[in-house]
Amino acid sequence: GAGSYGDRGADPGACLGSRKPREPEPGDRNRAGAQDRQGPLPLMVGSKGSTISQQGMEAWLWEAANILRGSAVDRTDWKGYILPLLFFKRLSDVWDEDYREAFEDSRDEGYATATANDRFTIPEGAHWKHARHASRDVGRALMHAYKAIEAANPQRLQGVFGNAAWTDKAQMPDETLKNLIEHFSKHTLSLVNVPEDELGNGYEYLIKQFADDSGHTAQEFYTN
Repeated sequence: GAGSYGDRGADPGACLGSRKPREPEPGDRNRAGAQDRQGPLPLMVGSKGSTISQQGMEAWLWEAANILRGSAVDRTDWKGYILPLLFFKRLSDVWDEDYREAFEDSRDEGYATATANDRFTIPEGAHWKHARHASRDVGRALMHAYKAIEAANPQRLQGVFGNAAWTDKAQMPDETLKNLIEHFSKHTLSLVNVPEDELGNGYEYLIKQFADDSGHTAQEFYTN
């Protein structure tokens, strides 16, 4: 069930890692003169957003759990949905951040994409925005993204999204998933806005709240 998420103790603030500065390669360039383009960022790339306080972060994260109150999902399984969504949003926002910086330097979409993929790869169609724009079968869209990202980053991200029942609409209908996705879309979780230690603290807070709310210890939530 969803409760198996967390076996790896994945901390969305800490397991992204860093990337090495990248030199442009011949294959990066769009052959249609991308180096001379001064156009806007592609629609896939989100806004820079603004910073969020630690207290604000914690309240925002716990409000995501409150969206599941009264749902068919057992509260001991909440983390199996909330934490993967948090991690997916973080991955997408950090990817956007790397892309934006590289694109602003080069005005070259190919180079910017390759640079963003140096930290970790988000395959085409597997970005947060693709799941957010899904009109139906939202759980299936999320599963597609999770599997694609794990497959593209087997050494670093294999299994990090767990195995919650995303496509079980009796437990997690489209409306509930859309509400969760819109809630997580309120803030940009880039490294500039939310440094690793701040997101890690938010993650620790969330784990403790899950544990307190269900009568378990935090350690049980890490291991069960």
